[in-house]
Amino acid sequence: MGCPNGQVIIYLGWTFKGGNSAKYNATGTQVVTASGDETARIWDAQSGELIHILEGHKSYVYSAEFNAEGSQIVTASGDKTARIWDIESGELLHTLEGHYGDVYSAEFNPAGTQVVTVSRDDTARYGMPERASYYIPWRGIM
Repeated sequence: MGCPNGQVIIYLGWTFKGGNSAKYNATGTQVVTASGDETARIWDAQSGELIHILEGHKSYVYSAEFNAEGSQIVTASGDKTARIWDIESGELLHTLEGHYGDVYSAEFNPAGTQVVTVSRDDTARYGMPERASYYIPWRGIM
């Protein structure tokens, strides 16, 4: 699927309050978008059909990323949290808390066993999603 001359090849079909990010999964079959309406959305990359709306954040969602397996998504939000979602069901699996400012970015490591986040509070944090108590600050990297 190409994008000749920058033409729109799929219209995702919804109006959002400021699109903040859009990412493909590893196979290019799905796209996740993050937006100012406090949601992330999973789309079929071929048809543009909406698969799931990931709701639960209380502020802008700045970024959304797939894990390498394509089974989970991590979102980063202005509500000072990162959240991990199941792609198949759209269900919230974990909420990572601890930042004192907006969380601008979150990403899985290549193995999908840890998440790293960066925040307006001038820290990054990392840890295992299923063990939120191990969500540890990395100070002084900014």
